[in-house]
Amino acid sequence: GFLLATPPLALQILASSQHSMPTKIAILGPAPGLPWKHARVASCFRKLVANAEGTSPGASGLSEKALALAKQLKVRPLFSTETFSEACGLGFSESRFLTDAELQHLSNDNNQDQIALCKLLRDQHQDLIQSAREEVYSKHPGITEPGGGLYPPIRADACWRDFEIFLQIVTYGIAEGNKDFTSSEGSRIMGDLYVEMQVPLDAMETGIKGLKKAAEDAAVQKGGDCSSGWAKASTNFDHLVSVLSSFGASKD
Repeated sequence: GFLLATPPLALQILASSQHSMPTKIAILGPAPGLPWKHARVASCFRKLVANAEGTSPGASGLSEKALALAKQLKVRPLFSTETFSEACGLGFSESRFLTDAELQHLSNDNNQDQIALCKLLRDQHQDLIQSAREEVYSKHPGITEPGGGLYPPIRADACWRDFEIFLQIVTYGIAEGNKDFTSSEGSRIMGDLYVEMQVPLDAMETGIKGLKKAAEDAAVQKGGDCSSGWAKASTNFDHLVSVLSSFGASKD
């Protein structure tokens, strides 16, 4: 699986209890509402990868390079928390969308349409991610089958989870009118980790473009503030696509 870091940990694993086997991972962030397993993250992740047939790189678990990169992401995550409000930083650390109260706190006379769009994307995020999945299936047939880049299923689950967290950080940028919501250092580290773990970068980029198209369709269909908000916010998705497209460039 793959997953990017949010503070305070680089690797987060979703487990139903401290003694259960992890069932889902993501590279970008933790599961909402579940506690961090600080001491167990690395060992659980190794076991998870080792027990997932066909998981790459290697059948024995994460490479030392991947673990080192994950530790770096612990310090320098993808999202540029230092340039955003406390509300966005908290949302990122908890791997969630902003609440109505948080969005209201960030609203002003000039961004009502962007705030409305953030609410729409949050409320429809499951449908938007499903559209992105369908786009990946369409453009990359067989990707979830044996031999494909998102096989076994745990790798596909991690991909869809990353799409959700990508969408979350896009909405942070929209809410604050800042399309430069990624850290250059965090982006570099994340790209190196994606490459090391053989994440299918072309499929990830396809999915983000699918998210953008689905978001645009939802905004236009809703109309009003959401439609005008999209006119200001579409570049946030373009920024994310640009970041994803640069990941392969850091490969040795």
